[in-house]
Amino acid sequence: MPTIRAAADDDLSALGTAGIGADRLQRRLHLAKSGEETFLVAEVDGHAVGMLSVRWSGGCDGGRPWLYGGEVLPQWRNRGIGTLLWNEAERIARRRGAVQVSLDVERANGAARRLYERLGYVIMRKDLA
Repeated sequence: MPTIRAAADDDLSALGTAGIGADRLQRRLHLAKSGEETFLVAEVDGHAVGMLSVRWSGGCDGGRPWLYGGEVLPQWRNRGIGTLLWNEAERIARRRGAVQVSLDVERANGAARRLYERLGYVIMRKDLA
């Protein structure tokens, strides 16, 4: 069963296999250590298999916390890990007083859009891209 926890330095190499550059992962970890965001990791049997960050200010939609950078390693997809990550991020946001959170997604990312819709997210703005 996956567990969700805060990201640590040791997670970066495993998470880098998701195709996210080491510099971006290091920055997310730095921002988490400074308190500007929360960087969550899904772990199975001691191995990081997914991630999601919550930016507390300066996100994509004004003053709402912004959920971003969600990724589950390909071999671990369709096992409920993304749902666990998003549920934990939402719980943390509520605990910090947020009533709503925001996220953005590329139109072509159908799998992510289906997850967000299943979790109850609604499209508020369709930017042309």
